Amino acid sequence: IETQTLEKEDPVATYKDHTVTMNMIEYQRSTTTTLSQDTNAPALTDREIIDNILKNIMLEEEAKSRGIYVSEKDIEEFLDSTVYASYEIEEGKVFIDEYCEGAGLTFDEYVASVREAAPSIILKARLEREIAETYCEENSLVFDELNPSQEIRDTIKEEENSIFEAHKDEIQYYVK
Repeated sequence: IETQTLEKEDPVATYKDHTVTMNMIEYQRSTTTTLSQDTNAPALTDREIIDNILKNIMLEEEAKSRGIYVSEKDIEEFLDSTVYASYEIEEGKVFIDEYCEGAGLTFDEYVASVREAAPSIILKARLEREIAETYCEENSLVFDELNPSQEIRDTIKEEENSIFEAHKDEIQYYVK
């Protein structure tokens, strides 16, 4: 089945009890396009978007399996340090307003969508930090969160890809 012939709510892939729909692919594509600063970057294929969505789910599961959790306070702090702090700066306000206009959202709807995404973003960031700290401990390196070395960034990406590969057989794709 080609993804172009599917309706918005048709499933394109499943992983455990998670279903990826065409609507999710289109939302991810529009968000990525709107936020991308590189207009020459090649567009992701539907399959790449599906895999990115499922990889994020797997990384959330991995974080939780390692005892990493997110509280309501963590979400509020995240919103304060991202959305609200950005909106207080002229450039941030313009960017968010333009994004909202392009996405057909009010500011409150935008905040709600960021709130909904926040646990996933925070879990992934904390998992990446744990991977980096473990790597640094094992290799007698100093972890610099603000300026991690390329070696540490590569290690994080390898670990994330390894997590995806470990669960890839549990994915059921319904499209080519």
